[in-house]
Amino acid sequence: MAKPEELTCSTCGITFTGYKPKVDKPTLCVDCRRIEREEKFSQTKVVEGILEPQVEDEVLPIADEATDEFKSYAVTVVPKSLNVRRGPGCNQQIVKVVASGEGLTIIEESDGLVVDATLGKWGRLESKIGWVNLAYVKRV
Repeated sequence: MAKPEELTCSTCGITFTGYKPKVDKPTLCVDCRRIEREEKFSQTKVVEGILEPQVEDEVLPIADEATDEFKSYAVTVVPKSLNVRRGPGCNQQIVKVVASGEGLTIIEESDGLVVDATLGKWGRLESKIGWVNLAYVKRV
């Protein structure tokens, strides 16, 4: 019987414990596998109860480009420490930890990945090193 082993996701580079694919497929973490499935599903439509690929000219844009330019703003960290993550979501890799009272500048906001949409907004740091959950910072 196969034993779980330490693997690296071929898409995002995160290390995780799992089973190596038996066939010649890329090794994907749970989140990248979910995103891949969502992308495949979004490229299909139901026709008389059967899933069919969408024709390219039938695919609608997800959202219009914003007409107003985002204005960056300063925040300070409220809790004792706050994780800075690679992307907007709790499931993203921690790249840095910032201390309470530390000043940061937010240059972009996001609702996060689908799995984290209920957790509020995320802010991208001016240094572009990563994102913080805006629920844990105070605007100054």
